[in-house]
Amino acid sequence: NMPCALVLPLHGRLRQEDQQLVFEAAPAGTRKIGFATNIAETSLTIPGIRYVVDPGLSKQAMFDPQTGMITLELTAISQSSATQRA
Repeated sequence: NMPCALVLPLHGRLRQEDQQLVFEAAPAGTRKIGFATNIAETSLTIPGIRYVVDPGLSKQAMFDPQTGMITLELTAISQSSATQRA
């Protein structure tokens, strides 16, 4: 018997009903895997989390005065942000 996995996305543009699925118990014999954006960093706490895989990166809005445009730059997160994400 191979274990089953229930993969659930979690991001801000997801419908409320779909976001709630991450809080429901997984069926017997199923491992629940949540893929989340930084919405999970400050917005919610999911009980029963055993492992967190985090790249330690975040997209930050940066203003470029030469072009006058705002761009999203990939930057390393702080230690406190990493702790909060976990």
